[in-house]
Amino acid sequence: MTDLTVERLAYARSNSTLPDKDSLYLHALTAMAATLPIGEPRSEVAVAIAQWHAEQAANYQCLAPDSAWKWERRMARDGCREVIAEAPGSFAAKKAKALLAQLELPALQVKAEEAVTPDMPFKLSVTYANMTQVWLRVVKDDALQVARRVEPGTKEMKRLLRLTPLREWSTVLPDDGDLNSHVTEVPVDPLSIGGYYIIVS
Repeated sequence: MTDLTVERLAYARSNSTLPDKDSLYLHALTAMAATLPIGEPRSEVAVAIAQWHAEQAANYQCLAPDSAWKWERRMARDGCREVIAEAPGSFAAKKAKALLAQLELPALQVKAEEAVTPDMPFKLSVTYANMTQVWLRVVKDDALQVARRVEPGTKEMKRLLRLTPLREWSTVLPDDGDLNSHVTEVPVDPLSIGGYYIIVS
């Protein structure tokens, strides 16, 4: 019965034209959860609340770190953990585990200029989530003519990994535990003229 009520609330929210439909939906779920004892019905409502927070997190902008939605992903994570602890064998707990895996999934994207001034330091732009450190390796590839990305697991990547690195180091990434994407810059020491790959993991 509880799951039907949650579905009705979700339907009303998706079809509502009220400007505060999101907050009304959360208020209804929170009020319902307060009336239910610990168990499967309350866990279903708790997962819906966690999902609501996860959806709100999409409004977060990594270039505006003081965003009102900064901590939504962590609130969703905490809600999932509570469901898993209270009703570990329930269907709601399975949904909570799936959502939790999405929230905690590591992500990494690195951007560099196609060409930089020889013998001058430069920076990489690193966008990341749910990780605290990256490892970097510079390899020289005299066959490189045009800057391009090499995908992990390919024959080309395996070839590059066999090359003797000119430089290897690691960088600690700022992490305040909000589970959101963040952007930082990683400095790279000067390289002489030539073709290079920077491998990041």
